[in-house]
Amino acid sequence: MKFPRMTVEQTVEKIVDLLDEAADTLPWEVDADNDGHLTKAAAIALKSRVLLFAASPLFNADEPYLQGDASAQLITWYGNYSADRWQKALEAGFQFMRENNGRYKLVNTGNPREDFAAGYFNRHNGEVLISSRRFTTYMTGKTPFAQIRYGVASPTLNYIDMFQMNDGTEFDWNNPDHKKYPFFDKNGKTRRDIRLYETLAINEDRFQGKKVVEIYEGTKQNPYNSGQYSKNGAAMRKFVRNWGDEVNGKFYSCPLLRLPEVYLNMAEAMNELGKATTADEFGNTAYDYLNMTRNRAGMPDITKEMAKPGNELREAILRERALEFGYEEVRYFDLIRWKREDLIRQPLSRLIVKKVKAKPGFTYTPHQGMFEQRQYLKEGIWSKKYFLLPLPVDEINKKYGLIQNPGWE
Repeated sequence: MKFPRMTVEQTVEKIVDLLDEAADTLPWEVDADNDGHLTKAAAIALKSRVLLFAASPLFNADEPYLQGDASAQLITWYGNYSADRWQKALEAGFQFMRENNGRYKLVNTGNPREDFAAGYFNRHNGEVLISSRRFTTYMTGKTPFAQIRYGVASPTLNYIDMFQMNDGTEFDWNNPDHKKYPFFDKNGKTRRDIRLYETLAINEDRFQGKKVVEIYEGTKQNPYNSGQYSKNGAAMRKFVRNWGDEVNGKFYSCPLLRLPEVYLNMAEAMNELGKATTADEFGNTAYDYLNMTRNRAGMPDITKEMAKPGNELREAILRERALEFGYEEVRYFDLIRWKREDLIRQPLSRLIVKKVKAKPGFTYTPHQGMFEQRQYLKEGIWSKKYFLLPLPVDEINKKYGLIQNPGWE
């Protein structure tokens, strides 16, 4: 039997057809008892993601990312660039919006920090469209908490520095005020995008009521400091929360696709089509869709004066996706689909935190270099072949028609 690999075009069409077929038979939403079951809303939202990936430069370009047999047979790219692919991605977003009619909404009660956390964490919150459930309930000391003890989710300073000040201005280590008070002002109030504090555990923040996060050299006072959690000056907070009443006994679920992604997909497609400032049938521009997640987090709007349509707005959208979807497996694929070697090759840095007697009580020092540097950067072996993973050699050797991805032959 022969099962040759389909072209990119055939693959995308097949996925979209299956999603449309599923959407025809699924309900738009389910009640709380059936939360986790796939819905029509999930199918259309996933179509939005698939078509956005297909429209991205990895596949939608005038040149393949790497030459090879698979590229020659259009298995790893379309063979040309077409703006129509961005239009199809946008239409999937429109389809979702038309049928949703406000039923799925961002969690937004007016409390940015709690709302952001509820949007990814709470079960049946009206925002999560697809989720997974490997375990029934959260139990601290066991998975997924145990995995974090070994530093698998240790954040970099590169990521920390992406979060703006809470007035929308950029954070800068060369600014003496920022360097002295990088996370909290002299009164202990947060001064960065609130999503920073719910995504990462930051020194001096609060957890478990009156307790204080202590992430500085020499301390071992709270769960975030055990093992390898905070070697880089911060730790993962998202999903493990406060290691206490916020998680223990709560239903375990990990969002695979949330409503904000549909909005940001639409913003990206509108920008790539040159329609960033044109209001769509729902009265929204690309900036409106971008600002929905920012406003929910208590952040001010990004305007066309701050980020011009085109490259500047694209960068703003990609950053917003990184901040909104930290630890939700979005950033990696954004870098890959946009072929962002510049960011993949970027040297990684960490934050050295020391406790001192002088006010404000701590020093924060950026340090280039990690305890564990990316192996492919350390050895200088980055290659464009990494944009797509290899197919298993055992499958290739069965000779039923699979062709290996370029660079892995």
